[in-house]
Parts: sequence; C-alpha cells; structure tokens
Amino acid sequence: AEASYTFRPLDPVLLHGDHQPVMLHEMLGETGVILPQMPLYLEARIAYLRGDFARAVALFTQLSREHPHDGPSQLFLRRARILMNTPPKEPWQGIWA
Repeated sequence: AEASYTFRPLDPVLLHGDHQPVMLHEMLGETGVILPQMPLYLEARIAYLRGDFARAVALFTQLSREHPHDGPSQLFLRRARILMNTPPKEPWQGIWA
C-alpha cells in the first residue's frame, strides 16, 4: 500500500507483549494526496514526541484554528495540554498511556 497511497504518522503504540513501539499511520488517499497542513502537523508532532509540550500546544492550536476538522491535530492538542500541565514522571517516549 505504501507505493499507492499517502500516509501520515500518528502515534507510537505498544502492542500487548511487545517492548518496542509500533507506529500507527493514517491513510490519506492515493499517492499524491497532500494535506495543506502536513508541514505544520509534522513540526507540531515532532515537538510533541520530543516532550516540548508548550511548543506542541502552540503549533497544534494554530493547526486547530486553521483546520478545525483535523481530528489527529485536535487529539494531540488535548494530549499536549495535559502533558504540559502534568509532565510525565518517567522519561517521555511519545507513547500515550
């Protein structure tokens, strides 16, 4: 499917019994489908995964204003706000538990 479709990364998840996270992706459509918000989304997601929750909140807030129907951006905005106000106790690995 990778050659025929465009995807965007979502979440690293731990599957039951695994120790290494697996990356979930969203299929956007046939190859060539481009989301206008993709560069900003990727920048915000990198900030989120690095644990820079204040920057992630700022970027995902901008995305939410410009693209209010983008579900993944809305979800990451909610999570980044929670994590900014209540930082993880263990080293952040980007995995929402």
